[in-house]
Amino acid sequence: CSIIILSIAELTRFVDTSKPETRNQKLKLGTPEPPKKMITLTKPAADRIADQINKNSAMALRFAAKESGCSGYSYVMDFAQQIDEQDTVFEQFDVKVVVDSKSLPILTGTQIDYVSEGLNQTFKFSNPKATDQCGCGESFALKNEQ
Repeated sequence: CSIIILSIAELTRFVDTSKPETRNQKLKLGTPEPPKKMITLTKPAADRIADQINKNSAMALRFAAKESGCSGYSYVMDFAQQIDEQDTVFEQFDVKVVVDSKSLPILTGTQIDYVSEGLNQTFKFSNPKATDQCGCGESFALKNEQ
């Protein structure tokens, strides 16, 4: 989480008080909602990913979707040793997540979590575009596919 400190002069760049429609507008302070095009991480996921990135001397986590499984697509997590020009990089909790241009439309809006269930620990994906998931939980289908 980042804290940004702005002076009153800097704040006025965001709200033009000379216009009547914005004169009484209040700035909402705090953590903004992430844009819907982002891949988001929970704190436990970020901690686990950061640990694994460090252990594997990687630059970032590479997150992708590939056609596979009984439902159509499966999630792929790997370590990025380099970031390609066509990749999109998201950063949260000082952890970089790299998504290739083919996977981005499929993964847009996905939240990655890391959970403990009994003795098991696993990553969980919450993808707003996924409509169905196979029984084993390894693959998913998209809303716009039949």
